[in-house]
Amino acid sequence: MTLVKAQQTPIKTRLDDESLKQLHDSHTQWLGQEKQTLDDHHKQQKESWQKQSQRLTDIVKNNEGVWISTKLFYVVGSLSLLSIITIAIEIAFYVYFHWIQ
Repeated sequence: MTLVKAQQTPIKTRLDDESLKQLHDSHTQWLGQEKQTLDDHHKQQKESWQKQSQRLTDIVKNNEGVWISTKLFYVVGSLSLLSIITIAIEIAFYVYFHWIQ
């Protein structure tokens, strides 16, 4: 209840020209600090993106990673080829022993 009463209490102030100038200067200084903070953050993000991009480029150049790994390609390719050959042989035996004889 006291908080509501305090929020509804009007406060009268007076600003002379010197106080208004100080307030304006403080605000300008704060804006400059915020701009510098945002510029620093932007610079850090840009460096981080460049490092990540370089890391991904190196991974692709070295044929690393699951999506282009040479070893994985040969293993999956061999198993796929073996499966296809096995299915073809099974179909050939089925056709030979059930339809031809």
